[in-house]
Amino acid sequence: MSDIDDKIRNILNSEDKKLVGDMFEEQSLTELVADSFKGRLKYMVIMVWTLVPIFFAAAVYCAVEFFYSDSVSMQIGWIVGVILNFQIVSMLKIWYWMELNKQVIRRDIKRLELRLVNIKS
Repeated sequence: MSDIDDKIRNILNSEDKKLVGDMFEEQSLTELVADSFKGRLKYMVIMVWTLVPIFFAAAVYCAVEFFYSDSVSMQIGWIVGVILNFQIVSMLKIWYWMELNKQVIRRDIKRLELRLVNIKS
């Protein structure tokens, strides 16, 4: 921890310490993922976590059918299915990582606000 973190902890009274909790500790990736299921978008996160395996399985199915198809037009159709399904999986994962990033940034802004309030008082 830095010197400023120690100064902030010393300034806070016991009620503030309970409110802040372990805000000064960095969260691991598993803690971030677990917290994402508790926020306002928990239903969206649950939906993404269920849709990603479904679209991945669809991409694998299309890939298998691509190798078993006889005509070129069918192969083109199956490979388009593979590409589209992997594209959807990629977009869903990018959205989820952006949500995790937003959660970390929000936490850092709260830490900064707390530091500014304590410096002014």
